[in-house]
Amino acid sequence: LSSVIIIPFQSSYALNLAGLDLNLTITPSKIESGKAEHKIGYVSLTHKGILVNQKEDVEIKLSSDYPNIVSVPETIIIQNGSSYSQFSIKTTDEIGESTISATVDNLISSQKVTVGSSNSYLSDNTSLNLSLPSENMHINSDMPFTVFLKTPDGAIVRAPRDIDIRLEYDKNNAFPGNDTLTIKKDTYYSWGVLHSGNNPGSAYLRAVQDELDLDAAKSVRLTSTL
Repeated sequence: LSSVIIIPFQSSYALNLAGLDLNLTITPSKIESGKAEHKIGYVSLTHKGILVNQKEDVEIKLSSDYPNIVSVPETIIIQNGSSYSQFSIKTTDEIGESTISATVDNLISSQKVTVGSSNSYLSDNTSLNLSLPSENMHINSDMPFTVFLKTPDGAIVRAPRDIDIRLEYDKNNAFPGNDTLTIKKDTYYSWGVLHSGNNPGSAYLRAVQDELDLDAAKSVRLTSTL
């Protein structure tokens, strides 16, 4: 008689996230109330501050402690081969604050979002802001960035007209998909994706608004070491 050994089939497996940090970024984090959808959220996994391309799909759970003010999808996936994933937040007519949280395994990251009244004029002390989820980047990878206008007290300005932003960068190291971005009329921000090349070292990204004589710049460290 022959015997048969039955090996149980495992339908799931544990992710290997040892040494990684989960990062949740929502930028801008202050927006106007009203029923709208804003694609301004990002989740990423980093190692020592550097975005890491994933070798398998990673499902991230999202939550809002006041979904009547700001709601988010229940889950989002960082896909195989990507270093981040983007998601939208939805606002209502309610005004207030809500903390958005992202979790996977025992990792958690949170950020507060403020929803308030509109600010739709450009004062003399308005500044241009350039926001990246990390100032470290792996070669041959992508990283999202956002540009927006802000007052000294931290209020995000709604564009009273189309605001064109010119981008300057080092073509040999890291470059955006387009040379210009536009903050559309009655919106608060515009976003793009920074692509890194094959060369470790450093790169810069500068956003310029010529008409208003505004600019903002960020430096990015490029590394080939995970």
